[in-house]
Amino acid sequence: MNTSKGMLFCPLLMLLCFTGCGKKPPQKEEYFIVERFDDNTFDRTSWEIAQPAPEVAVVELKNNALQITAPPSKTSRPQIRNLAKFSLSGDFVIKTDFELIAPLPDPESEYINLELIIYGEDGSAHLSRTNHKGSGNGFVCYFAPKTEALKSIWNHHKNETMTGTLMVKRIGTTIDYYYVSADSEEKLASTEFGHGPISGLAVALSVAAPTNAPIKVSIDNVEARSLPK
Repeated sequence: MNTSKGMLFCPLLMLLCFTGCGKKPPQKEEYFIVERFDDNTFDRTSWEIAQPAPEVAVVELKNNALQITAPPSKTSRPQIRNLAKFSLSGDFVIKTDFELIAPLPDPESEYINLELIIYGEDGSAHLSRTNHKGSGNGFVCYFAPKTEALKSIWNHHKNETMTGTLMVKRIGTTIDYYYVSADSEEKLASTEFGHGPISGLAVALSVAAPTNAPIKVSIDNVEARSLPK
C-alpha cells in the first residue's frame, strides 16, 4: 500500500471540505426594474405612464426624465399616478429621484404631494415631498393599514430641498422611509407593514387643493430591487 498518496489525499480532502462545504455566499441583489427614461423612452412592459386630461396635468418624457406639469386650478384634481406593472415579495428597496422644477405652491387647503407609493394586501405606504397647509414644506411618511393588527402613521419632517431621492425599504415586516441627498441618507420613520406581497408601485402627484401657480416636477431613476436573504 502506498501510504504517501494517502497522506497527500487526506489533507487535500480536508481542504476541499473546508472551502466547499461551508455556507453559500450571499445572493446578489436582483433588480426587478430600473427605469431611467433614457432617450425619452420607457419600458412599456414594466411601466404605465399616466395620461390625464390637459386641464389636470401634462405628463411627458423630457430631458431623459418623466415630467409632470399641472396648471393653476380653482379646485383640487385627481391623483396623477404612474404605475409599475409588476409585484414584489420579501425584502426590497424601492426608490426614485425627484426634482421640483418650480417650488411647490402654497396650497389653500390640504396638501400637494409628490409621492412614492407601495401597496399590497397589508396596506399602502406613501413617502412624499410635500407642501402641507398645516405643516409647510417637507417630507411626509404615511401608512394606511388594511387590518386592525397594524397601526397607521403620519409623520412630517420639515425640509425645503428641491431635489433628492425618495426611498422605502422593507426588511422582514418593517418598512423604513428615507430621504437620500447627494451626501447623506436620512431615515425619517419606520412602521410595521406586514410581509405580504406588494401588488403595486406608483410615483404620483397628488394635488388636494386649489393652486394659483403651476406645479412642475420631474421623476427619474426609478428602481425596485430585491435584497439578498
